[in-house]
Amino acid sequence: IRHNIISGILATDMKHHGQHVQLMSEFSMKPDKPAAQRQFLVEVVIHTADIGNPMMPSELATRWSRSVSAEFAAQADEEEKLGLPVTPFMVGLKDTKAAAKSQVGFIDFVIQPLCTSMFRCFQGLSTPKTWLEENRLVAQEIVEPASTAETPRSSLWRRKLNVQDRTNRLEGRDSSHSNS
Repeated sequence: IRHNIISGILATDMKHHGQHVQLMSEFSMKPDKPAAQRQFLVEVVIHTADIGNPMMPSELATRWSRSVSAEFAAQADEEEKLGLPVTPFMVGLKDTKAAAKSQVGFIDFVIQPLCTSMFRCFQGLSTPKTWLEENRLVAQEIVEPASTAETPRSSLWRRKLNVQDRTNRLEGRDSSHSNS
């Protein structure tokens, strides 16, 4: 077990992400290969947990996203201060819109390719899938505010309002007392 867990932790390195995506896209439970599947699942589940903040409830996902953006921005500042090459995707994340755009890209190009296969293989992941969809909507709305009218009867519109209310509470704004 110790070996499995150590290997799983080492597999959180993003250099393994492409391989995880590929293997997960081809994955199906095979009763004749339990040890190999067990190790792969340990690795992919720990890796997904490591990068999976967009699959958390919006309050937590927003908090993690802000923390990661702040950490990346501080790293970019330190790299620049030391005269090192600055990691491009870490630049500009102090800006809310840029951080939201980065989050949408992270969801679209890192999380979705891995988790789409996980959602297919493991039907019980509907709650993280819903949070992922909603958190992407929240970030996308910051990047590009909706230009089309939505009706209050739309369930998606109501979910977006609920997510926005939770985000406002996290940021210390109470939308129920706003005059807009």
